[in-house]
Amino acid sequence: GQANYVDGKTGKGIYFDGNDALSASNSPSLNFGTGPFSYCLWVKVEGTPTGKQTVLTKRNVASIFEAGPGYDLSLESQKFFSSTAASTTTFTFYAQSNLNEWHNLCVVRNSTNWVANYVDVTKSFEILADSNLSLVSPLYLGVNPLDSSYFKGIIDEIGIWNRALSDEEVTFLFTFIPSPECEVNSDCDDSNLCTNNVCNSGRCSYPSNTLSCNDNNACTLDDICSSGICSGIQKNCNDGDP
Repeated sequence: GQANYVDGKTGKGIYFDGNDALSASNSPSLNFGTGPFSYCLWVKVEGTPTGKQTVLTKRNVASIFEAGPGYDLSLESQKFFSSTAASTTTFTFYAQSNLNEWHNLCVVRNSTNWVANYVDVTKSFEILADSNLSLVSPLYLGVNPLDSSYFKGIIDEIGIWNRALSDEEVTFLFTFIPSPECEVNSDCDDSNLCTNNVCNSGRCSYPSNTLSCNDNNACTLDDICSSGICSGIQKNCNDGDP
């Protein structure tokens, strides 16, 4: 299935219903070798999770019994769980309450290969993880395709860096509130009759409508908006002059 956009932590987030996911093709920008890297995101879990739910994963895997190098973030036993490892996996568990509220999660590996994990700015103990993260796998959001561990909830404000974020930067990402694009619908005017101007949670969107319109083409009839464009039915414009 395909994930959908809903109200997120700021603006729109990505909603996963427990049966859908997103993926990004393998890219050098998502592979870090033995160097530093960071990733942060906001997560809001829906309902009471049971079993394993994968939030994010990028890992080379031969089989369900053999974990290859990579990094991932999941939810297990109602705790957040991150891994940055090769075939011998390094685990870090977060004891976390109020899973149905927004939580900011960050994983940071520094230049000496120590990995720190943050939940709402609070840093957990650090673990040495010197795995080579030169990977060939895609990045998945909302599922681990190997074990079909789908996530149910909302993910928002995903960021991935090829450097180690500082404590101050992690705090900034947690406390930052972007300026709203709009306050009322009229702030979102795109000058297109065939879209509605909608301000929702400080962000503009432009859903299509089906209003009557004028496409300024004398050779069309019954002009109507469709998919944000005004068009009509072609009429016979033959003037009888060969």
